[in-house]
Amino acid sequence: MDVRYQTTDRDYLSLLNHILDDSVFGRRFARFAWLAISALAWLSVLLPYLKFREMGGGFWVRAALALILTIGFPRFYKAYTTGCFAGIINARTTARLAGPSVLTVEEDFAQVATQTTTARALWRDIHKVVVTDTHLFLFFTPLVAAPIPRSAFTNDAEFRALHARLETLWLSARQAV
Repeated sequence: MDVRYQTTDRDYLSLLNHILDDSVFGRRFARFAWLAISALAWLSVLLPYLKFREMGGGFWVRAALALILTIGFPRFYKAYTTGCFAGIINARTTARLAGPSVLTVEEDFAQVATQTTTARALWRDIHKVVVTDTHLFLFFTPLVAAPIPRSAFTNDAEFRALHARLETLWLSARQAV
């Protein structure tokens, strides 16, 4: 079975974000950064209060900003990292990788061919199959994957059928090993 689709720089950016979000470092660093920023924000509220014992306008402004930072930091952090990565992974840097792609699915192997690369692996050697809201990622190794955009399919049933087929082949090969 062959599936033909187009990839863009946004697909590779989604792949990078998924890898980062799924990594131990990515999860721990984001939590550490949230704790550090939140702690500093609340210290900026608490320390002047402890020194001057005043709850004037400055106290309430700092408290409101600390609350906004504490609640909004995960969203701010995600937007910041996506913006930074978009500066690195863009149409110019993915020009030779993004574009027409063909996923070949056979009983024994999976293969993804782009205009410049071809990745092929037996199902027992495929690292994992991951589905997100926007993509299906076929991981050949922990850091090498083929992004298959959901938008490449005419309807969601086709996308779900492909995911089910890949998952079935991958799981059956895993159980055989």
